[in-house]
Order: sequence, then structure tokens, then C-alpha cells
Amino acid sequence: HDMHVYSDDGVQLRPLATVPLPFEETQPSALSVDPATSRLYVFDNHTAVAIYDVADPAAPALLEHRVLTERAPLIWDVVETGPGQGYLAAFEHPDVWVDVPAGVVRVMAHGGGAVGGGFDAAGKQAALTDILSGDLRLYDGAGQPQRTLALGVRGRDAQPLTDRGWLAVGAYASGRLHFVRSADGSPIVDLQVGGPLRALDVDGKGTLYAGTSCGIVAVDLDALVAP
Repeated sequence: HDMHVYSDDGVQLRPLATVPLPFEETQPSALSVDPATSRLYVFDNHTAVAIYDVADPAAPALLEHRVLTERAPLIWDVVETGPGQGYLAAFEHPDVWVDVPAGVVRVMAHGGGAVGGGFDAAGKQAALTDILSGDLRLYDGAGQPQRTLALGVRGRDAQPLTDRGWLAVGAYASGRLHFVRSADGSPIVDLQVGGPLRALDVDGKGTLYAGTSCGIVAVDLDALVAP
């Protein structure tokens, strides 16, 4: 239950500090940092957060350890929409929106099998996958629901691509990467990239990356389908 802090000079990582986390019976699941305030938010996997002052990265100082909700669902992922802010992908529990700096916690109306998701900052859209129902739930960047798409894809992760009007959904077991239209969930194309497929990310330059047990697969979105 430690946090390891490193410096990065562009060549190699150098250890700076090892910090014991205040989670006794839970595990850390996600980090969020706010450079403007030198705050680091460490979320555990049961809706608690530890807040650190990291003005001196070699000596992070614990400011607060806060429980966000009374019930403690299993948190698989935190879809960050801003510093200390985002959606908790809560398994067997409704999705949860948190804004830690503002002290806001909102349990959403839907959920049950969320295990991952992504956020498109430019388009202000978040997507959470439901591995039980096969649904994809879309939210804005401030805790408000948009719509639910019944895709029938048991996704492990998702990435909105709002500039194209697309959503990318990675199916864990099959290792297939599905591209659908964000307006209605209609299919565009799907690719076999290898499974288990665990994570998706995009670089803002037209490349989407899929993390699988076979390695990292890069997909050129411009070459994939004409916009």
C-alpha cells in the first residue's frame, strides 16, 4: 500500500520517495494531479480518496483521507474529467460522479457492471463500459448523463472520439476493438487486436492505442475509415 514517486529527466526514472498510503484494507486504483494547486488525489478501490500536497515531490504531505460514499462498491476505474474530478466505474453499483475539491458526490441513476471508460476533453464527453449488460453509458464532463447505447459489447474500456463522432470500445475477452457512431451506436468497423484487451488511449494526433496481453497495438484512425 505504498506510493512510489519518481523524477523523469526524459532519459530514465529516478526514485524520489516512497509514501505509505492510508488504505488499510483496500487497494489504490487511480491517481489525479492538479499542477495548479500542487494537489495529488489517490483513489482507492472502495470510494475513498487520499489528498496530498506535492509542492515538494520528494516529500508528499497527506492533507486528508476522505470516504466519498457510505456504501463501498468495488471501483475498477476512475474516468478523470479534471483534477480530483470524474466518474467512478463501480462494479455492481450505479456509476458515481465525484468532484473532490468541491465536495460533491452524486450517485447516478444507472450502472451495475462498469469496469472502465474514457474521457474526451475537447468534446467534453465521458464513456463508461458495462461488462455485464453490454451497454455504453455517455456523460458530459460535469456529472450529467447524456444517453445509454445498448451495444451488446462486453467492453473493458472505451474512448470517445468526439471530433469524428465515434466511440471506440474494447471487448476484454474477445480482444476485438469496436468503432461505433456516438449518435446512435451504429457500427462502423471492428478489428481483432488480441485479448484480453484491457485499456484504450488516444494521443490527439490520430492514433488510438489498445493495451492487450499481446502488447500495445497502435491504430491509425485516419487510415482506418474515411471521416
